[in-house]
Amino acid sequence: ESARWGDDDRAAPYSVDTEWQAELNLILNTWFPQRTNVVLNQFRSQGLYSSLEAPTYNQHGGRVEKGFRLTIQAPLGAIYYTLNGEDPRLSGGEISPDALSVGGGQQTELLSEDAPIRYRVPVDASEDDSWMTSSFVDSQWAEGVNGVGFERNAGYEDIIQTDTEADMYNTNASVYMRMRFNVDDPSIFSTLTLGMKYDDGFVAYLNGHPIARRNDPSPVQWNSSATAGHGDTLAQVFESIDVTEHLDRLEEGENVLAVHGMNVTQGSSDCLFVAVLNAVEAGEDNSIFIEETTRVQARTYQGGQWSALNEAVFVHFPLRVTEVHYHPAPPAVGSPFDPEDFEFIEFKNTGPDRLDLEGIRLEGDIQFDFSTGSITSLAPGEVLVLVEDTDAFEQRYGLFGRNVAGQYRGNLSNGGGDIRIVGTFGEHIQNFTTSDTWHPETDGLGPSLVIIDPSRDPETWNLGESWEPSELTHGTPGDLESGSGGIRLPGDANLDAHLDLGDGIRLMLLLFTGEPLPIPCEGDLSSEGNVFLLDANGDEVVDSSDSVYLLNYIFLDGPPHQSGERCRPIEGCEDLCE
Repeated sequence: ESARWGDDDRAAPYSVDTEWQAELNLILNTWFPQRTNVVLNQFRSQGLYSSLEAPTYNQHGGRVEKGFRLTIQAPLGAIYYTLNGEDPRLSGGEISPDALSVGGGQQTELLSEDAPIRYRVPVDASEDDSWMTSSFVDSQWAEGVNGVGFERNAGYEDIIQTDTEADMYNTNASVYMRMRFNVDDPSIFSTLTLGMKYDDGFVAYLNGHPIARRNDPSPVQWNSSATAGHGDTLAQVFESIDVTEHLDRLEEGENVLAVHGMNVTQGSSDCLFVAVLNAVEAGEDNSIFIEETTRVQARTYQGGQWSALNEAVFVHFPLRVTEVHYHPAPPAVGSPFDPEDFEFIEFKNTGPDRLDLEGIRLEGDIQFDFSTGSITSLAPGEVLVLVEDTDAFEQRYGLFGRNVAGQYRGNLSNGGGDIRIVGTFGEHIQNFTTSDTWHPETDGLGPSLVIIDPSRDPETWNLGESWEPSELTHGTPGDLESGSGGIRLPGDANLDAHLDLGDGIRLMLLLFTGEPLPIPCEGDLSSEGNVFLLDANGDEVVDSSDSVYLLNYIFLDGPPHQSGERCRPIEGCEDLCE
């Protein structure tokens, strides 16, 4: 009774097939003969014991592109899934209000476990063979409720609702059952499934036509016995039988499901027959489009029975490492800092949408929880930096104009190390290992490692040819170096690689004279590169206020250019920096 599955096993897609159930039945009856049903009921209540197959995915999780089309399929029953991290099955067995149905197809219960029935235990061969048709008059038959049979010991007593011991035991192994139900429009259904609990055999008829059979002799007669037993443990679990090929037998209006139940012998100590019928409406599509990292949990449901849970995480989170300074050059003599204090790692949002960093973590040689950082979201194309020591970083690079999110724990190995970005579900967004053998000049001589193409497959981060040394000594934290243009000093309007009075005057001339002066970078003064270079006050427009702002910095110790005080790569500009 204390048997449990761990979370990993329970999350795996599996179903309890007949062979497995037989093994479990043998184990329980051998070791817990008086407690078998208690144990199985506990398993069922937790969704751990089911003959329904779990749904399958066209890809079982992993990294996907934005808009990936996920399809979910199952051979029988309706598929319910969630995208909010909750199980589509509530603890009591009901369908969660948060659950969605694949393809929009809704399950219709045509016959339930509590459906009214008419039944008869035949006494001779005089019964008309038309007893299983919809036109047969059964008003003289006994009335009851679904769940027919008897139990002389213990096992089926909680399932049986119509007791037939007096008529069947040591008299006849066969019983006839008829259940009526109505269908408004049979054409709306795409699948039809019969669920049966049976001990020991049966033939099921829909409006007089046989649709399913188990352990029945040939020919079937009024006093037939089942040809084989169906163990007590298996008999208490619905066997789902796909009878979709008989959908055309459904009729508009009244229908009849008839069951000829057969015990294995007249003198058997128990007998059980429960029949349910379910149909699923046709859905337009069974696709789910993944737009962000998503955990999908899906189960199949039919006749009050759930399949095992199939859970998968689909990863789409375009946060990528773009620069790693794993072995910085030593500082000047007398510095209070050690070389490793200048370590940093840079990240970029490579996607078209803003990224929420809540719940994202950095693991491996260095650790950081982005939820606790000073920057918790990134715009498309935006970068942020994590540092070993903020004071050391500020001394070498300055903080103005940089997205420094915080200090990480641990340190980057000088020989190369393990870096992992982990998502909210524990999924790996990016996982790679650097090496000091890729580019020896990055191993303590000054340059950092810079990724060449941040748009490539994340697996390529493990390859030395995907990286290059930074163009500047000490790297370019907060600047997207590779492929971003020439190295320029922000504010250098007169192209002399220095900031002085001439830059303020040149900017005024560019703005207010008609002289054909050279524009510092490609395009006009509204182009991206020129705005980055000349927009000193950060209002995203190049105008006279930028000249005033720059001169205030040069002569009155005002704040520096919004893009910082050192050379930076700027799109559309030529290399011109000392």
